[in-house]
Amino acid sequence: MHYGYCETENNELVNAWTMFKEIGAVPKDILHPDNYISWVRCSHKGIYGMPLPANKRAKKQNNRSLIDNAQQVMNVIDTILTEHMKSEYSVILMDAEGVIIKTKGNDVIPWVNHGSSETYACLNAMDIATNENKVLEIYGYEHLYPESAEWHTLGAPIFNYDKSVAGGLGIICQTSKVSSIVPIVRIGSQLIQSVLVFEQIAAHQMGVLLEEISDAAIATNELGVILDFNQKFMDLCIPFKISRGHYLTEYIEGNINYHTLLNTCDKSDVPSKLYIKGKDKIHHMISMKKCVISSFGDHSLLLFIVKAPHSNDLKILSSAPLIDNKCYHFEDLYGDSGPINKVKTIARKAAESCANVLIEGETGTGKELIAQSIHSASRPTGPFIAINCGSLTKELLQSELFGYEEGAFTGAIKGGKPGKFELADGGSIFLDEIGEMPLEMQVSLLRCLQEKTVTRVGGTLTRKVNVRIIAATNRVLDDEVKNGNFREDLYYRLNVIEIRLPSLREHIQDLPSLSRHILDKFCQERNTNEHIEISAEAMECLSRYDWPGNVRELQNVMERAIIYMEGNVITYDCLPPRIKESVLKDASDKGSLLKCEKIAITQAIRKHHGNLSKTAEELGIARSTLYQKMDKLCISH
Repeated sequence: MHYGYCETENNELVNAWTMFKEIGAVPKDILHPDNYISWVRCSHKGIYGMPLPANKRAKKQNNRSLIDNAQQVMNVIDTILTEHMKSEYSVILMDAEGVIIKTKGNDVIPWVNHGSSETYACLNAMDIATNENKVLEIYGYEHLYPESAEWHTLGAPIFNYDKSVAGGLGIICQTSKVSSIVPIVRIGSQLIQSVLVFEQIAAHQMGVLLEEISDAAIATNELGVILDFNQKFMDLCIPFKISRGHYLTEYIEGNINYHTLLNTCDKSDVPSKLYIKGKDKIHHMISMKKCVISSFGDHSLLLFIVKAPHSNDLKILSSAPLIDNKCYHFEDLYGDSGPINKVKTIARKAAESCANVLIEGETGTGKELIAQSIHSASRPTGPFIAINCGSLTKELLQSELFGYEEGAFTGAIKGGKPGKFELADGGSIFLDEIGEMPLEMQVSLLRCLQEKTVTRVGGTLTRKVNVRIIAATNRVLDDEVKNGNFREDLYYRLNVIEIRLPSLREHIQDLPSLSRHILDKFCQERNTNEHIEISAEAMECLSRYDWPGNVRELQNVMERAIIYMEGNVITYDCLPPRIKESVLKDASDKGSLLKCEKIAITQAIRKHHGNLSKTAEELGIARSTLYQKMDKLCISH
């Protein structure tokens, strides 16, 4: 926005500036309201004329993340302006106080190499943009600084995650109407903001995770700029003061660059051996391992675990939030039976919407796998936060879900702690075992779902959250509602899309492919190319088992069978006794019973190398009875 001033009006502006400097007022309607308000701000601070120099080195260090995230965008804008503009220009990045911290283009603008803000006596579009929170244009004598009258400035604010101003992006050029500049500034500021906000959200979540790590730990962005760290890392660096916004490599001895550090930490066989500046200025040898916690395009959040001599093994508490983007996907859902294909179809439709999802199924059917697959297909760049609603007391569940403020209760950490809903902002929260949630907590959850806000325990501030809700239970919630154990209104709020997972016995035809997948995965984890087979007798027995523990039990059985097998074939003998006994006991007809009995006798004879006495002893029958059964079942010896 700007006023189109003619030469007469420019003269009026010059007179207005002189009057304002002398008496602090200007004639009505000479200035745009935004300009006038900003001039008044200057008068209250008692500053006019040439800007004062700022401590730019400190400013740049404190805004390292903003500068790094803006670098690529500013380079692109510089390239565009170089090709399409004949006049002098500068692309400028400012901090929240309006001080210029980075420039691109021509450094011929009067105030470019000074600290520029109203605080430092220079009014331009970027100063107003960061104060008024909008894109702004200023021409010529609209500037309070008279020597800038021949320039045209544009500015757009850049916001932090909490909606506060992080800085501004601007372009300064010779006064002329350049229609293409405004969208360039607007889009550029939005691009910088999107990356900055991603980094801040990830760092916010990282602060919680760092509390749960028992070793020294530090988080950086993909360029190596420090975002956060825990107390143990600070202790390791004493007396050197560790600071956010600095590069991690500043604290590593040997002038190592960040890419070399990453490559060193990527060697999985041997932890990296590095020297860190530490206590009494002695360089301690450390080992570092890294992992990527979250990623967005070319931008990443990395966590480094730092082990000093005699440090304990890494322990991450079970309550640590899941913010790794390595979730399951629909491609990880194995099985091609009708029931499983139906689940896949409904789950994919759920991923296309923002509706709440309720997953019902027996224990071990893969409810979290479905939840993560929906999340990966709908909000892949956001966090996936899981919490078991049945494992915590009402009081603990309240603070875990909604967080707490400092001093809310005995043992509350300094500064408070965000809850799972805050951590899941922009992503998904998985409320496992929702049917176990106490009735008193259901009221609070319902309010959160309805209003899409949370209030920490012991606090009054209401925080808006954008979270996808995926709940799961092994109970039939409809029955729980009828029995008065679950609120009907909460049930309908959660059960917008219902996904019922079949038990393994309901899609037993998928057993061979599921078993194959589980075995291949075990071999991969053991770093072996071994191909394990399952004998026909063993598969027949597995197919007749009832599988009360579903796929989770199948995984347990396969892992056990690998340990017991000889060679690379899982036989009937490798199966747990409970399965063999259950199959024999629960055979529904004579034919099935006889077939299973024949399998059991045949395998026992093979196991004891034809010794019928030992075979009869294992089967718990007399030797004469064994002979009779062998004749009846046509088992040769």
